[in-house]
This record gives sequence, C-alpha cells and structure tokens, in this order.
Amino acid sequence: GPGGELYNMDPNTIVVTGDSAGGHLAQLLALTMDRKDLQPGFEQADTSVQGCCEFFGPQDMMDTNGHFNEIGVDINGLLEFFLIQKPKGEARELYELVSPFEHIKSITESPCPWMGMQGNRDGLAPVES
Repeated sequence: GPGGELYNMDPNTIVVTGDSAGGHLAQLLALTMDRKDLQPGFEQADTSVQGCCEFFGPQDMMDTNGHFNEIGVDINGLLEFFLIQKPKGEARELYELVSPFEHIKSITESPCPWMGMQGNRDGLAPVES
C-alpha cells in the first residue's frame, strides 16, 4: 500500500516484536509460522516472518522449572481462566502449544533471525521463565 512506499518499507519483510505478553506472542508467531493446523480457513496464507525481536516475553508457560510457582503466580490458573478455558489436566497439548519453550525444544535451527532481550531483575518473566 501507500504506507510502504511512503516509508520505503518492503512488504515482504515482516519482523515481529513485542514486550512482555507481546514478546510471548511474537515468539509464538516466529515459532509456529506456516503451521496449517493453526490457521483454519487460511491454510494457503503465508504466515512466515523474517525476524523476531522479543523483549522479556515469558517462554516456559508449562512452568517446567517451577519459577512461576516459586513467586506465587498460578500460571496454569491464569492460562485456564483467560485463554484455554480448560484445566491443564484436560488440555495439556493446548498448554504446550502456547509455551514457546515447548516449540524451542523441538527445533533444530532458528526459524528466522531472532533477538531476545531479558533482564535479570524481572520478577515475573526472568531469564529462567
């Protein structure tokens, strides 16, 4: 569109970014691009991105290392109430699907150029999360 030309942007180069919850979503976009099972009705659409720049987005939504539990955050309860609408015991695969760490464990190479920033003083989403 006219915006791309006006700002000298390449419409074929999409880099996702976000911080905190937005960083979490940016990670999921980069890690699940072109997953046809996640885009019903749009299976033919190209959902690839050419880069990801995320800032302090939580990665381990499964709380593998127990960090959320240690700081008193019921991540499973939050995911159940706000997103998945089912307890983890009934929908483990959905909880894994929203956990970037679960996707990262199974990839053999970076899906796109990636930059992540994480501070060591973030109580909710520290490096360990």
